[in-house]
Amino acid sequence: MERTRPLLVLDLDETLWTSYDVPVMYGAERHFVLRPGLQDFLEQVGAQYTLAAWTAASRDHAQAGLDAMAHAGIPFTPEFLWDRDRCTYLRLDDGDVVYAKRLRKLRSRYPLERVLAVDDRPENFRCAYGNFVRVLPFTGSPDDRELPRLAAYLLAICGVPNFRRLEKRTWRDHPAAQAA
Repeated sequence: MERTRPLLVLDLDETLWTSYDVPVMYGAERHFVLRPGLQDFLEQVGAQYTLAAWTAASRDHAQAGLDAMAHAGIPFTPEFLWDRDRCTYLRLDDGDVVYAKRLRKLRSRYPLERVLAVDDRPENFRCAYGNFVRVLPFTGSPDDRELPRLAAYLLAICGVPNFRRLEKRTWRDHPAAQAA
């Protein structure tokens, strides 16, 4: 079966939400702050793209964030939810470690020219810049406008046959993103 809808792979932490620990009597509770515009973003973009999630965090953390979304009335059932176990552990030249998200792991099921990956960390997609759309990290500001702009951009380019040929580093300058 030929897929007609492009695949949009979304990072979770600092892309769709941010989280922090609140001390309690015996340990800490994890709290999630959802990025402003998240529900509209998922509805608008989900109408044109198949949505998936890939995080460098643990499965438990990812599921806790999805549960927080559901509790806030924003259900999100991605095509797949990949966690740190699907990432590739890389040590960079400077000694830092990243959990890289290698899109080639998708190519048997999805044509990579019709896959976009949204993340706040470019090092996670160092082997797939042609598919990468970088967002500013979400730090919890209620004034954040990244998702409405991103939705407008993604909807404007949805019909492009090969996303890898698009220059995406300047996506915020696209007329659709500027108008949002």
